[in-house]
Amino acid sequence: MKKFLTALILFLFPPWLANRIVRLWGVRIEGKIGFSWVACDHCTIEKGARIQNFCYVRLPSLTMRRGARIKMFNRIKGSFTMEMEPEAVINFASKITNAPALKYRNTKLLLGEMAVLGVSTRVDMTGNVTIGAFSVFAGAGSELWTHSYYHSREVPKRFRIDGDIIVGKNVYIGSRCIITAGVSIADNISIGAGSVVSKSLEKSGLYVNQPLRFLEFDPDEKIRTLEQIPDAPVDLVYRRKM
Repeated sequence: MKKFLTALILFLFPPWLANRIVRLWGVRIEGKIGFSWVACDHCTIEKGARIQNFCYVRLPSLTMRRGARIKMFNRIKGSFTMEMEPEAVINFASKITNAPALKYRNTKLLLGEMAVLGVSTRVDMTGNVTIGAFSVFAGAGSELWTHSYYHSREVPKRFRIDGDIIVGKNVYIGSRCIITAGVSIADNISIGAGSVVSKSLEKSGLYVNQPLRFLEFDPDEKIRTLEQIPDAPVDLVYRRKM
C-alpha cells in the first residue's frame, strides 16, 4: 500500500512538494521525478539524480546515486533490485524486466559509475547483471539475456539455462549486440556493432563478429536472369525467381 501511495504522490504533485511528503514515511528522494509512475518498496534517489517523463518503474528496491539518470519512455519492472552509481544513465525507451514464471531467486541490476545503457536496450533480469564503471552500450537495440533453453530430443521436454552477465570497466559495446547468459566481459574491451557474444571474453582488445566477405558479383549479368515488373512507379523493379 505504501509504495502505491508514494507512486501516486510522486505522479500527481510537483517534485519539491512530493519529496517532502514521502520523506515523512522514510522514502529518501532528493532528486527529481518527472511525469512518471515510480512504485518501489524501498526508494533512494540522491541529489542530482533524475527520472524523466513517461517512465514506468516498479521494483522492490531502487537506488540512484548522485547524478544518475533514467531518461524518457523506459519500462523497468520486475522482482529484481536496481542500483545506479553516480552519473550512470539508462537511455531512452529501454525495457528491463523479468517474468514471474522465470524467477527463482532475487536478482540485481548494478550500473557502475558513468555506465550507460543505450537507446532501446533490452535487459532480461532472470539472473544478475553487472555493468562496470565507464562502460557504454552505444547506439541502440542491444540485448542482454540471462536465461535460455535446451530442448531435449525427448519431446516434449526442455531445460532452462540461467547465467549472470558481468561487464567489466571501461567496456565499449556497439549497436545491436547480443550478450547471452553466463557471459563475463573483462575490462578495457571494445565489441563491434552487431556482434553476438556467447562466450566470456578475458583478453582486453577489440572483438567483432564474422568478417565481411568478398563475393564475385556482376549486377548487370545477374539482372538478365530476373523478370522485370512492368510500369513500376519509381525504379526499374525485378522479381526474384523461386
